[in-house]
Amino acid sequence: MIEIDRASRALFEAIQPEVDEAYNRHISRTGRKTISLDPYALVPLEKYESLQNEYELHVANWAASEIDIRQIIKANLLVDAATEENLPHYTAQIESGFESWHEWNGRWTAEERSHGEIMVRDIEARKIMDMSAEWLPVREKNLATGIHPKVNTPADGIAYVATQEFLTKVAHFQSARLMDDSGARTLRALGSDEGRHYQFYVSALRAIARVDPDMALVAMRRQHEGDNFDMPGKKGIIGYTGLAKTIALSGVFDAITILEAQKKTIDDSGLLEVDPKTDEGKAAQEWAHAISSKDDPSWIRKQKLMDLLRQRAVWNISSTLRPFILGQTVKIEENRFIPI
Repeated sequence: MIEIDRASRALFEAIQPEVDEAYNRHISRTGRKTISLDPYALVPLEKYESLQNEYELHVANWAASEIDIRQIIKANLLVDAATEENLPHYTAQIESGFESWHEWNGRWTAEERSHGEIMVRDIEARKIMDMSAEWLPVREKNLATGIHPKVNTPADGIAYVATQEFLTKVAHFQSARLMDDSGARTLRALGSDEGRHYQFYVSALRAIARVDPDMALVAMRRQHEGDNFDMPGKKGIIGYTGLAKTIALSGVFDAITILEAQKKTIDDSGLLEVDPKTDEGKAAQEWAHAISSKDDPSWIRKQKLMDLLRQRAVWNISSTLRPFILGQTVKIEENRFIPI
C-alpha cells in the first residue's frame, strides 16, 4: 500500500474527467447493465452433459489426425482460469493509488470474479480436468502466492494491469481457437470483456502521462523492462513452467506475445508523444521507443528463445507437444487450429 500524498491527490483530481469518461464508456456498452457476464447463462447446469459430449466429439475429431489435444486445452484453460481468479486480488493495490475510483474498482473486481467463475464452471462441465486433484491445489496456491503488481507510484499499478488485461484478452481469444464451438464462444465473450478493461486502464495511463509524463514513463519501464513483467500465475500455479511451455508451443501465448502487448500499451497510452522533464523520464521514453519500434535487444533474444524451444520440440520424438507446434505441424485456418 502507498500513502496518498498531496501531489498524488492533485494528480487524481486532474485526471478525474478522463477517468469518468472511460468509466461511463465502459458501463454504457451493450450488456453492461448487469455487473458482468452471467455464469448461469453461459454455462447452465442443465447443459453440463451436452457440453461434455460436445467437447468429447471435438477431442475425437482431433484424435483422427493423431493429435491428442486434451493436454494442450487443459494447460491453456488452467492458466487462463487461475489468472482470472487472481485478478480481483489486485483490488487493494489499485485502490491504494486510486481511492477516488472506488466505483470502478468494485465493478472491475466483480467482473473479474465472474470471469473466473465462468471458466471454472466450463472446465467442470466439459470434464477438462479433475477439479479436486488438479484444479483445487492450483487455486489454493495461486490465491496465496500469485503475483501482484508492486505499487511504487499511482502509475505503477495501472501500467501493469493495462498490459496484463490486454494479454488476458489475447489468451482467451487464442485459446478459443483450440475449443469446440460453444467453448470458443464463451472464451471470446470473456476476451471481449478483458478488452474493455484494457481500454479503461490504458485511458487512465494516457491521462496520467498527460499530467505527469515522467511518472507514467518511469512506471511503465519499471513494470516491464527486461524480465520484470510476469503474468499472475508464474509463482502461484503448480507446474507453471511446463504449462507455459505447452501454451507457447501451441501458439497461444509466448514471450513475443508479451512484447507485442507492451508495445501496444506504450503506443495506445501516448507515452511516445509526451515531453518528460527529468533524466529518468527521458531515459524511460528512450526505452519505450526501443520497445515500440522493436529495436530493443529483448525482441531478438526472446525470438531466438522461442525458435529454439520449437526446434527442440520438433526433434524430441517423445515430446507430447511435438504434433502441435504452430507453424510447423498445425496452422490457423478459419479461426481454428488445423493439422498441416
